[in-house]
Order: sequence, then C-alpha cells, then structure tokens
Amino acid sequence: PEYIRVFTNSVRSVDDIPEITRPTLTGSVEIMRGCGRGCDFCAPNLRTKRDFPIERIVREAGVNIRMDHRAVWLLSEELTLYGCDNRNMVPNEDAIIKLYTALKKAGASKIGCTHWTFAGVCAAPNLIRRLSEINELRDGWMGVQPGLEWISPRMIRKYMPYKTKPFSPEEYPEVVMKALKIMNTYHYYPAVTLIVGHPGEQDDEVDMTTQFIEEVYREGVHGMFAPLLYVDYYRPERSMTYEMMNKHHWRLYYTAWKHNTREFSKMIWLGTQNFGPLSRFVTVIGTHILNFYILRFIKYQYRRLFGEIPHWMTT
Repeated sequence: PEYIRVFTNSVRSVDDIPEITRPTLTGSVEIMRGCGRGCDFCAPNLRTKRDFPIERIVREAGVNIRMDHRAVWLLSEELTLYGCDNRNMVPNEDAIIKLYTALKKAGASKIGCTHWTFAGVCAAPNLIRRLSEINELRDGWMGVQPGLEWISPRMIRKYMPYKTKPFSPEEYPEVVMKALKIMNTYHYYPAVTLIVGHPGEQDDEVDMTTQFIEEVYREGVHGMFAPLLYVDYYRPERSMTYEMMNKHHWRLYYTAWKHNTREFSKMIWLGTQNFGPLSRFVTVIGTHILNFYILRFIKYQYRRLFGEIPHWMTT
C-alpha cells in the first residue's frame, strides 16, 4: 500500500505492552505513552495518556543497569505530567520524585528525561530543584527538550490551548522565560524546539517569537533553539519549505541560529571539560569555525532568494 495507517489507541492497557528483556540504546526506558496536552499538530496526541507503574519502570531500568549502563534515560512526551490526574495539569511532584528516588535506589547514576513543558516547570520549580539534587547537578548540566512552538497567545489558544495549563495562553511568554531561568538555576540545559511556517501564523506573530529569542539572549539565559519547519503529513502541500519561507520566517530562523552560535562559543569549554587537551583544543577551534559558516550559509540562502543582505543580518 502507498501508506500504512496505525491505530495508536488499539492498546487497551499498559499490561498489553511488553517489557524490554535486553539492554536499550542509551539506557532508554519508557515511562508513559501519550501526553494529554492536546496540541493539534502533534502525533503523540493521538495516543491516550498512560503512565507506566514505577515497579515496571524500575524492572526495565534494571535490565540496563545490570549491564553496567547505569545512566537511565526516561522516554516520555511530558515528564511533568507523569502521575498527573487533575484537569488543570498541575504536576504530581510526589509521583515524579518517587520515580526518581526508586531508580536511584535501583542503581541509576544519572536520570535524564526527553521532554517536559515550560508550563510544567513553571508550575513546579521545587520539583526541578529536587530532580537536580537527586542527579547531583551542582557541577554539571543535563539536557532536556521543551517545545516552545511559538509565542503568540492567539496561536496558542487556537492550536495548543492546554500546553500552557495551569496558566493561560496570555501568560505564556512570561511562563517560558521564568521556566528557562528555573532550568538554568538547577543546571538543566534546554534544547528548545519551535515551529517555523505554520499555515495559521501571521507575520507579526512570527516576529513575536523572533523578539522573544532576542530577549532571551539579552537576559543572559542559557539554552539553544531548534527552528523546525512545519510538516503536514496529511496535506503535504501545506508543509513549509525553505523556498516558501518569507522574510519574517528567515529572520526568525537566522535569529535562532545566531543565538545558538553565541551559545556554542560560550558553552564549548563546559561541553568539552572531559576531553583531553588536544581534543578539547581542536573541538573549540572547530566550533568557532563552524559558527562562522552556519551564519554565512544562512546569509547566502537569503541573498539567493531575495537579492540582498538585510541590516539585521549584519548587526
């Protein structure tokens, strides 16, 4: 067939999902399926939210730990909703801390997670502090991926109104900035994804996200931004491409990567602290060279499409 349709809600119970019996890549262990936030552009939203019992998670993590892979990586769509059963989506701090504590007792050296939301972090700063303490992050950093998508309250209310709970869409810019600072305070380094070119987004709303990234830099907040082009699986003609991006999209794209190159330059010494002297030196020099070529490549593509280099690319 031309495509295969998968009915992701056909699993009626967590018990129907087989447990792992052999070690997994990077010590990955699934702790939940689905999310519950209800963003209408997100495939995991097709799955009903299900939390795996702590006892099961510990058993599966033990498969990796016994093979001396003691760093556990928790696969979830939204860590701060693990064990959450309230409609306002206030994190269940006790359930998450209990999970981390159980994994530590089982022999985990570090416990990472794939995703959480800005709203969840902002609603439970004490939770992030406790997770940092459990991971002993006083002298190191741990990465995590939150999704920004965009900053416009109108877009949020229309396409992802539950992603900001327990806050309102109008509070989202403030929530995101506060959450980024909480992550930095407790040594979590965010790799923030955002969507470029959603069909429903207006040019002034694209500019709002651009201005927010610039504010993040002015505030001295650490993190990187990954601008991802909008993809529509069901109507491919609506998907964004580099050729379709207008000047507002390109400014957002360039601003995100300019921020990233600054971060690479600032944080490369931290990122290579365990390298040997020669490897560290080569990596640092290579990073600065790469930064130069990343921005030059984006400028070249902009000039190819629009015949000019705008002032905001030269300042």
